[in-house]
Amino acid sequence: MIKEKDLAKLKKELEEQEKDLLEKIKKLETPADYGHESEGNEDLSEEADETEEDEANMGIAEVFKKELEDVREELNRIKKGAYKK
Repeated sequence: MIKEKDLAKLKKELEEQEKDLLEKIKKLETPADYGHESEGNEDLSEEADETEEDEANMGIAEVFKKELEDVREELNRIKKGAYKK
């Protein structure tokens, strides 16, 4: 059993973590604007590097999504009173 004060602190920390993860996911899922759209003479190597970076960011976002899911499950347990007896 967790004390009410400790439970409130845990809930606050989880809510802050949830907010932080949402911001990180949003940032990572937004493709970067490399500032050279439709220039016609774009270096293919540079574009490939940028595509690779975007794909890596999406992979990182997936890890954050799993962490977010875990945080939300824990918040749901707190809401349902799983730690109160």
